[in-house]
Amino acid sequence: MKLAVISDLHVGDYARAKDFNPSEGEHSVIDCFMDSFKSKFGKCDYKCDYLFVAGDITNRANKTEFDLATVRILEIAETLTVPESNIFIVPGNHDSNWSLGAADAENGVTNKQDIRDSRYKYFNSNELIKNMLSRAKFGSFHESPYFVFWETEDIAILAFNSSANDNDEVAIHHGEVTSQLVQSVRVELDQVVDLHEKKLKVVLFHHHPLNYEEKTYVQTDHSIMSNAEALLDLASEYCFDFVIHGHKHIPRYNHFVKNGLHPLNILCSGSFVARLDDRWFDDVGNSFHIIEINQHCLTHRIPQGRIWSWSHFVQHGWIENNQARDSIPFESKFGSGYSRTVLETKLEKLIKQEFTKSSYVKWSDLEERDSELSFCSSQILTLILQRLKSKIGFSIYSDPEIILLKD
Repeated sequence: MKLAVISDLHVGDYARAKDFNPSEGEHSVIDCFMDSFKSKFGKCDYKCDYLFVAGDITNRANKTEFDLATVRILEIAETLTVPESNIFIVPGNHDSNWSLGAADAENGVTNKQDIRDSRYKYFNSNELIKNMLSRAKFGSFHESPYFVFWETEDIAILAFNSSANDNDEVAIHHGEVTSQLVQSVRVELDQVVDLHEKKLKVVLFHHHPLNYEEKTYVQTDHSIMSNAEALLDLASEYCFDFVIHGHKHIPRYNHFVKNGLHPLNILCSGSFVARLDDRWFDDVGNSFHIIEINQHCLTHRIPQGRIWSWSHFVQHGWIENNQARDSIPFESKFGSGYSRTVLETKLEKLIKQEFTKSSYVKWSDLEERDSELSFCSSQILTLILQRLKSKIGFSIYSDPEIILLKD
């Protein structure tokens, strides 16, 4: 199974690409952005089963922007051969039309739900989104508790509108969830028996649930979603495998374990086509990801596979991510059931055994001996190999694949 992930298109005057802006603007400087995407990903190798869009598909939430966003999202799905029925979108803070809500308030409307209905007028009336919501098992993005749930033969998706109460009076648009909302959705989830079957489970929302390290400038971003821990606890408790979100325009990937002890793969998807912060000095590109599920671990019943990530730069088009340059590598492995201690012990034994037969060891040979190694985090493997390097006595070469050369 392959899941394509994008976020933060900001269709309108904040999009970097001219074909994502229904008018003209100083930020829209890239010609034929979709042609570049089709040229790179319109091949069998990139065929996907699902497309997830983690919010901010528009910039000002007007009808013209939603109409163009629909065209582009369907175009992206068609490029990846994803059927319309397998497109899942969650709103971001830019997909709520604050001016419509403010106009209601000025005209004497005091009911918060009526004002919220106005703010989501164009989101809810969009045909692509209406069709998507009609397939849901339960829920609504603009009515409490703001959760929507879908289920197919092989995947379960729980989407949450973290922007439901966002408006032009809020100073920091960080999104929020409450314990009451989480408890309400627990009641709904308990009635969906099939959720507990052998399906991939995804939680989708817009705002970031973790305070990510700022690697590009000194200032810390404190706009983490209010009470995000409650949402992560819910995901862990109900054994969701992936948490996908947007808002933060720099991509990140984290492997996280909460109180429910079910490992969460948290993917911050970055921005697909929005203009990026000047403080990044053009060192951060726009982002696209494919989550590839290869198999499920029979012992721990967790998915195993890889996340593939690409960046788009004006000068280079779409290129593979580079760990030294980007905040997420081209390949992020997930799903190994080995703890760090167990992994180090197994690797030490395997490497020593291989060195009795040869003066070098190829990583692919180790993976043949133990297939679980194929899904171990590259970051953890790097740390362990550095520890074993002096203990066993070998040098590490990594191009074109990892080779250990005996001292």
